[in-house]
Amino acid sequence: MSASSPSPPQERAPRRIAVVGGGISGLSAAYFLSRPPGAAQVTVFEASSHWGGIIVTEEGGGFVMEGGPDSFLAAKPEAAELCRQLGLRDELMETRPSHRRSYTWWEGSFYPLPTGILNPPIRLRELAGSPLLSPQGRERAAREPEIPAGGGEDESVGDFFHRRFGREVVRRIAEPLLAGVFGGGVDEISMQAAFPRLCRYEQLHGCLCLRDTSDQAAESREAAPSSPFLTLRGGLATLVEALLRDCRRSGVELRSGRPVQALRPARRESPPAPFLLDLEEGEEAFDAVVMALPAPASAKLLAPAWPDLADALASVDYSPAVLGALAYSGEVPQGRPGSGFIIPPSAGRDLLACTWVHQKWRRRAPRGHSLLRGYLAGEPARRMLQAEDAKVISLLRREFLDLMDVRQDPVLSRVWKLPQALPVYRLGHRSRMAALKKGLQEVKGLTCIGNYLDGVGLPDCIRQARQAARALASDAS
Repeated sequence: MSASSPSPPQERAPRRIAVVGGGISGLSAAYFLSRPPGAAQVTVFEASSHWGGIIVTEEGGGFVMEGGPDSFLAAKPEAAELCRQLGLRDELMETRPSHRRSYTWWEGSFYPLPTGILNPPIRLRELAGSPLLSPQGRERAAREPEIPAGGGEDESVGDFFHRRFGREVVRRIAEPLLAGVFGGGVDEISMQAAFPRLCRYEQLHGCLCLRDTSDQAAESREAAPSSPFLTLRGGLATLVEALLRDCRRSGVELRSGRPVQALRPARRESPPAPFLLDLEEGEEAFDAVVMALPAPASAKLLAPAWPDLADALASVDYSPAVLGALAYSGEVPQGRPGSGFIIPPSAGRDLLACTWVHQKWRRRAPRGHSLLRGYLAGEPARRMLQAEDAKVISLLRREFLDLMDVRQDPVLSRVWKLPQALPVYRLGHRSRMAALKKGLQEVKGLTCIGNYLDGVGLPDCIRQARQAARALASDAS
């Protein structure tokens, strides 16, 4: 080659990207960042020895027990789509068709829970005819189509449903439904943050209910055979295991038991990578960082260098949860079809919800056996976080005896305690998260994802992970 010949272009090394947090958000981000394999050099840091965050599946005695979420919404396609991409298409499982009814416990009795109240258009004839409501409550709910739309301002979930349906619908239906999903009371949860689709529907149509209850849409929804929820045959940990396998095949470095102690901008004399992660074994430089921790943990790491971002993250509170699975030999509850029940917090009980797992899902219990899962949230959960597991099991047994007359001893039991189970979307949440996202745009290469942003379910976390990966790939091009 002559001296005048041009030098061949040097191949640029893949960007080094750190993902901090090994829950479903972080592992999904690593999966998308490593598509195609070699697109980036990805390292995932998880402080504990457990991958998957609050996803926990345990097996014993032929029972499959979930210690965190047990399913995801079928209407949001991201989770099912990821399962199919990972080769889990045949593992996807719907709820049993004969047991899709849920109940509300109220003043000593079980009442069928009106369906579709969070999915407009709402079937007014079912809601206004519910025996869960008094005659006055049914009459008030029936007037929903006559109630004018609100002004579009942020309001609490309680205020929204009270304005549209009346107080009884709030306390007997909306409150127990939402307490186990958004971790707070209906009077503190932001309607715009928790249910933006309902807000948009009200503004677009002026009401939430079908004005003509014989509408074909109502009939088609009643006949719809599809399950609102999906899970995996072996439990949701199957998704975590599949993500881990794929990440390893794609060259992602997975470091468990490796807490990140600090995140800061690189010094000027450092290599060109703009971020430094402080670890027990020293510091490492990265071109980009995906923060996939709960909001308070992300706030702590960002506070020294990016205090404004940390303030927005620190504004998010979390609600605890305590779950217990009790397995029985024999049929429990006897003769009642359905997937379980919820209890309004105003009823004053410790138990918020109970899932009849063996009826809701196939292959969760041996033939002729039953599996019940009790759920505590809010103050009852806070009281039990430090209690011995035996005390939690004793509480659940008392509740099951009083509510369902379950007298036999369980053949197996498990307890899980989640101090930060659910983020609380308080009033003003959307504006605070908008400020966070705007601030992140000014720090190129840094992004935050998690169930505290704009959706608490698995599909929401996976959607955010995919969006973050696409944004980082766009920045690099």
